[in-house]
Amino acid sequence: MADSICQSCGMPMPEDLQGYEKDGERSTDYCKYCYAGGNFAEPSATIEDMAKRLALIMSKMRKSEDEIYAAAENLQNLKRWK
Repeated sequence: MADSICQSCGMPMPEDLQGYEKDGERSTDYCKYCYAGGNFAEPSATIEDMAKRLALIMSKMRKSEDEIYAAAENLQNLKRWK
């Protein structure tokens, strides 16, 4: 089965990168970088904040401007930002 993607940042999310709910259950929606203990790591972050964060991370990964733009545009389709 293909990995799901984090519904906050859009990162591919295999099981070992899943965040955790308050009760310790794995989150099937959010990665461990965005979500832990039933809370977002940055609860007041905006979609614009996340787009900037993605751009920085993806630039360090030497992703193209087109890839970075596409990832930022995809944020609006994710559960957290709807």
